Amino acid sequence: MSKTLIEYEDWVTAKMSSASMADFNAKIGTAGLGLGGEGGECADLAKKVLFHGMEFTEEVKQKFIKELGDTFFYLAFAARNVCGVSLQDVLDANVEKLDARYKEGFTVEEFMAKEKAKED
Repeated sequence: MSKTLIEYEDWVTAKMSSASMADFNAKIGTAGLGLGGEGGECADLAKKVLFHGMEFTEEVKQKFIKELGDTFFYLAFAARNVCGVSLQDVLDANVEKLDARYKEGFTVEEFMAKEKAKED
């Protein structure tokens, strides 16, 4: 059942409806709306745990994992079918960006300095 990233990208693409694959607008719409919707499901669970008194039980954890998987599904779709890159390319670009931004790791002071610089 385990898949490599490339096999997963192929699997995701094969699962998409013809409407989602019709043209670029359909692909970017599917990707953006899918990511937003599934990311919202993760945010909703976090909100319920943080502010509504829901315990982070094993059942809630499994639900969160499933929602993360749904988000990953649309991320894989976006990478392959909208941007024409692999998930590995996305991961590599993210590591490069964050390594450059946070050379010594994240600090609040560095973050606040960068935010202040944006205002100037």
